Amino acid sequence: MAVFKNPNGLWYARVSTGIKGSKGNYKYITSKHGFPNRADAVMDEAQLRIFVASGKTEALSKMRVYEMLTRYMASKNLRKTTLKTYTAAVHHIQKYIPDIPIRDVTPMHIENFRQSVCAEGRSPETARTLFSFVKAAFGWAEDMDLIMRSPARNLKLPEKPEPKGLHIEMDLLKEILATVKRCKYAQLYMPLLIAGMCGLRISEICGLQDRDVTDTDIRVQFNFLRAGKDLSLQPLKTKAAARTVPVIPFVASEIKEYRKFLRQCKKAALQRRKELEKKPGFLGGDPAWAASGFFFVYPDDGRPHGKEYVENQWKFFKKSAEMAPLIRKHPELAGMRLHDFRHTFGSNLRFSGAPIEDVTEILGHTNSNFTRMTYALPLEGTHARSMKRFEALVKNLAKL
Repeated sequence: MAVFKNPNGLWYARVSTGIKGSKGNYKYITSKHGFPNRADAVMDEAQLRIFVASGKTEALSKMRVYEMLTRYMASKNLRKTTLKTYTAAVHHIQKYIPDIPIRDVTPMHIENFRQSVCAEGRSPETARTLFSFVKAAFGWAEDMDLIMRSPARNLKLPEKPEPKGLHIEMDLLKEILATVKRCKYAQLYMPLLIAGMCGLRISEICGLQDRDVTDTDIRVQFNFLRAGKDLSLQPLKTKAAARTVPVIPFVASEIKEYRKFLRQCKKAALQRRKELEKKPGFLGGDPAWAASGFFFVYPDDGRPHGKEYVENQWKFFKKSAEMAPLIRKHPELAGMRLHDFRHTFGSNLRFSGAPIEDVTEILGHTNSNFTRMTYALPLEGTHARSMKRFEALVKNLAKL
């Protein structure tokens, strides 16, 4: 596409040079600044084509570092949370790399930047974010033919930290769910059940609409997150996160029981309102039951739950007397996060023999290697179980 509109609302022209880079991709040149309308970008495209035809595509850009970083961000369709992280990274980078023309940035500038970040004692996660952002931004500038060669090409990223997730076996998960069902049914049971048995994120569970949950599957379409002060339905993290997850009969039965519980709660709420209306001086107010359309709601009035509410309920429940016997028996549960129920689902699904590609798709990931290394770690006995299946195959072959 020769003319395109970036998320920043401005139009740009982009023209191929016809020259292949080191990775086999064609190099492009793009507008040095955005235009308010498409017609102006089309005019700039004509100028760029003349520039390419003249053989001057090796000319170096006068764009400065800060503008380049901003333009790089604008070239990406970033979620709000990622955009916030990148914006913070730009402010950090400005402290270390001078705002000079990007053609004047040398590998020594990048090395000084790396040493300064390390000397400040920043966490490996923060350093990795800063380094990868700088490397990607300068790589983008090289691909756009704004510079001849990225000065950050040799910038090494810190090693990725070990996965933090807690992966527990199915028997222990069942014990936790049974305890929660007995003691915190309305507040915690559904999110922990669906996270641990279907692999949904908590924000996805809070965003489920009643119509999305059936006896056979769960359709994931939204996150329910706080945008500013208010909770609202938000787009999913990635395209792969939009998925339909089949449910096993046990989960379908528990969902049916939960819906029956909510019907009873709604009936009780309406009855309480009728009794209040009979009292003198009743002034009305909010409806007795919110027709929100959400699946997971407060049992008193039907309002949807937020992720923060569920996280706090789990945090306090872990410290309760009801959970104390399980914590004494399994001390690791004291540090178990809500998100670890999703990790647990991935590992148990892998243990059951599901191909890693299926685990990836059910979890809503785009990269099966990420799933394998983070969300579907082998439980004790996973490999032995696989070898038993292989042994059974060999025995069958021996009968031929």
